[in-house]
Amino acid sequence: MDLSRADLALLSSLKALLQEQGVTSAARRVGISQPAMSAQLARLRDLFDDPLLVGNAHGMVLTPVAKEILPQLTAGIDILTQVIRERVPFDAATSDRTFSIASTDYIYSAVLILALRALRDEAPGIRFAMSLLNDRDASADEMDLVVATPTFSDPATISQTLYSETFVLIMHKAHWAACKALSLDDFCALEHILVAPRSPSFVGPIDDVLFSMGRTRRVVASMPSFILALQAVQSTDLVAVFPKRLAVDSADRIAICTLPFDSPGFDVIATWHPKLQKDPGHVWFRTRLGELVKTGSAKVEKARR
Repeated sequence: MDLSRADLALLSSLKALLQEQGVTSAARRVGISQPAMSAQLARLRDLFDDPLLVGNAHGMVLTPVAKEILPQLTAGIDILTQVIRERVPFDAATSDRTFSIASTDYIYSAVLILALRALRDEAPGIRFAMSLLNDRDASADEMDLVVATPTFSDPATISQTLYSETFVLIMHKAHWAACKALSLDDFCALEHILVAPRSPSFVGPIDDVLFSMGRTRRVVASMPSFILALQAVQSTDLVAVFPKRLAVDSADRIAICTLPFDSPGFDVIATWHPKLQKDPGHVWFRTRLGELVKTGSAKVEKARR
């Protein structure tokens, strides 16, 4: 193989092709056209004297050569990228870097979208690749930041607490229980939605608290996201225990009640791979994100009073 014919951009395309196992998705990931990626694949096949990707009934699969070189290629590019980034000053105003984030619909809605909008004002050339956390947890090795509750965190990552959240009860504004001081009996008699992002469930942390008091509630619907639950509450007589921050943001559309018992809250944390700890761009990104979330938290607390 003639290494003089290879360059970092070409090897980055190779990494995308082998990880995505498709020309179109690899082109989208790298940010070039599909014909351009096809041309790069042709160059790579010639360079390695191997097809690298071959078609089958389900799409494209890696050849044995491609399977062998992928982990070494990934590690090599990551090390080279890290070396370069740690030694080149980061200028947010002129950077065209892409930062990848994995989080939940609740956290995106509650804090991240507004924070990212502010970051875009400071750094108009940067891009954000945002994905949802679900049953298949995002790997910290693949993301710049994973923003979620500690249950999603990897012990091998570095973490920072962004804010702490508590719960309230929400319902539509015409509900008989709206804005009333509910008793525990009232709460348990209501028909509840339980948000269970990972898999359908009718039991959650609130039910554990109730069980410790010898009580149960009526959970009649399980939904995968807080956004769906918010829509359902506005058009039915169902209620939902909701993160207070997200509820306050929707206070013009729903009624918000205090829970008639002490309930556990939760922390939202940002985690990242140790290899990014000294990366100047990543330091700016996570620091400014934390500052913006903190500022937003202060505004929310002020609005609640």
